Amino acid sequence: YNNVNVNNFELEKLETVALDDIINVSRIIDECREIGIYFALDDFGTGYSSLTYLKRLPVSTLKIDQSFVQDMLYDPGNLAIVHAVLGLANAFNKEVVAEGVETHEHCRLLLQLGCNIVQGYAVSKPMPATKVSEFIELWQPQPELKQYNHLHWHDEDYPIFAAEVEHQNWIQILIHSINRGIIVNHQSIDDDHICAFGQWYFGMGQQRYQHLENFKKIHQPHHNIHNLAQQISLHCQNNDFDSARVLLSDLLIQRDEVLLLLQQLSMDVAFEAEPS
Repeated sequence: YNNVNVNNFELEKLETVALDDIINVSRIIDECREIGIYFALDDFGTGYSSLTYLKRLPVSTLKIDQSFVQDMLYDPGNLAIVHAVLGLANAFNKEVVAEGVETHEHCRLLLQLGCNIVQGYAVSKPMPATKVSEFIELWQPQPELKQYNHLHWHDEDYPIFAAEVEHQNWIQILIHSINRGIIVNHQSIDDDHICAFGQWYFGMGQQRYQHLENFKKIHQPHHNIHNLAQQISLHCQNNDFDSARVLLSDLLIQRDEVLLLLQQLSMDVAFEAEPS
C-alpha cells in the first residue's frame, strides 16, 4: 500500500456516532484533513441532524441514508427530505452521495435533483476487492441516463418532480386498496382539481408552464384517471372488486402517460450550465 495516495482515502463516520462526542470527533477530522484524509457523514438524516452539527463537523461529504432514497419514487415526504439534504449540502459546499440506489429511475430522478454520485445495486452489487479495478475499467453509464449528465434544473422546477411522485403515490394507494379488497373512499377521486397532483397542475404548474405543449397534454390523461377512479370506487362500494381490478390496466396506461409527459416537461425546462 506504499504507493497509495493518501488523498484517495475518504473515511465514513456514522452520523449518530459522530454526534455523541462532536468536539472530539471534529478535532480528529481536522487532524486527518491536514494530512489529506477526508470524511463522509454516513446515514445522514437518521440521527439528530441539525444545522449546528452540520456546521461544526468538518466532513466533506454527506451520505443520504437509503431509507429515504429507496422510497423517494413513491413517497413525497422522502423525496422532500432528499431534496432538502441536497440543498443543505450545496449551502455548506459539501458533496452528496445517495445510498441504496437500486434502479435507473432512482438515478434519473437523483440526477435531475442535482445528485451526481450514487451508491447501490443500480451501479453494482458488492464484489471482491480483486474485481474492483476491472469493474472500474469496463463500467459504462446506462445510455438512457447520458442525456442527463450535463443538464440542470432551477429549484423553481422542483415541483415537477414532486408532482411526479405525488401522482405515483396516489395511484399506488388506489391499487393497494383494490388488491386488498378495501372499499375506495378517497375524497379527491371526484374532482381532478383537488388531489395533490391536481392542485399543482391547476395552480403553480398552470402559472409557470401553461405555454408548453407537454404541460397542456397532461390534462386529458389526468382527467381520464379520475374518471376511471370513480368507476373503480363505484365497483368497490358494490363489493365488486373483480370488476374494479379489470380497470387497473387502463388506469396504469393513463398513469404512465402522465409520467411520460411530466418527464418530457422536465426536459423542456432543463438547461446546460455555461462553462465557468
